[in-house]
Amino acid sequence: MLGRTYKVFTLVSLLLFIELTWAEEKRLICKPESDEEQQQSASIDINDDLIKAINSLIDVKMKEVEDKLSQRLWERFMNETESTTAPVEETVVKDERFCHLKYVRKCFTFFKSNLMTYGEAKKRCEDIGGHLGNIYNKAHEEQVVKYIKKNAATPIFFFIGMTIDTKSMNVFLYNRSPAPYVHWYPDGGYPLKEHSMLRYTILPTFSGMFNNVAENMARSNGVLCEF
Repeated sequence: MLGRTYKVFTLVSLLLFIELTWAEEKRLICKPESDEEQQQSASIDINDDLIKAINSLIDVKMKEVEDKLSQRLWERFMNETESTTAPVEETVVKDERFCHLKYVRKCFTFFKSNLMTYGEAKKRCEDIGGHLGNIYNKAHEEQVVKYIKKNAATPIFFFIGMTIDTKSMNVFLYNRSPAPYVHWYPDGGYPLKEHSMLRYTILPTFSGMFNNVAENMARSNGVLCEF
């Protein structure tokens, strides 16, 4: 009998302890934050804002570094190309009046046309002492697109000097040296394996290179020249 009474007493004591413990935890949970705790919470919020600002600044600086690195790599590429190419006597007089866009040591200009052939585009560049223009890197591409948008309404399709080997699928500059940069138009499955001539298109939302027709069939409403 005593043993049973002891067990009941123990059980009641345990239930009472659990109830008191839960009441204390509930009081602590519902307890208003002290001034120190509120200050710590505000400090955490400030730190979160500071971290977001720092991350945003890092993203901007990284973009600047990428653009500068891209330009320096292109300058190095140009220096190495020039140093390994035999000097050629200059026989063409370049018309500096058409240097509408400068990038490093190159001049670029854009000519609009209703519909010109590849041969007409090539001759138009040669008439000012230049050749069909290349696009050397992302920073250069952005400058070209910005320049052309100021001078022509989009959509526009124009000739450039770059080509693709339809067997190896390697892209080359106008002088047949390997292209350091290629940006294909995102819609259309480019590059295609049938045609070697590259053109460039600028639409309101997208831009890029494409190769959808042969030289003798191509018609464009502009040409990018370089000298």
